[in-house]
Amino acid sequence: MNGRTFYRCNSHETIFGTEKKQRPINNVDITFQSKEFLDRLEASKPEGPMGLIETYEWIYEQSISGVMDQKRNLDKNTLYLFNNTLFNSNEAGNIVWGARMYKFGFNLWNSKDLAHCARFFSDQKKFDEAHDQRAIETGWGWAYMQDITR
Repeated sequence: MNGRTFYRCNSHETIFGTEKKQRPINNVDITFQSKEFLDRLEASKPEGPMGLIETYEWIYEQSISGVMDQKRNLDKNTLYLFNNTLFNSNEAGNIVWGARMYKFGFNLWNSKDLAHCARFFSDQKKFDEAHDQRAIETGWGWAYMQDITR
């Protein structure tokens, strides 16, 4: 960026994280939506088709530290541009998660509920924050728009 281009952030946590102190930001990936996101989305899919129960189990197993947890493959010191909004690595991973949930056939509300459940029943024992849910909505909405514009 040349100092004259400004983007809105998904949340206060985008810059300050949940620790409430500014994280070092070394890079802004303005091509995330056209390249890295698509690579992460492809990497988040299962190896083959599954039934409904298998899909739920797979989502539960893979959402935290598994293949659906694509934030672990993103640089923590980079902001990612998606739909003219900047997201941190955790939020960008949630965009991928939301898009994958659409591709599984889940509606937006079930996707957001499953995200709450996956986090609550993990070691974290808490629900997603609003900024995480917005990122999931962003990814789910992107996948939906891709589907209906074909």
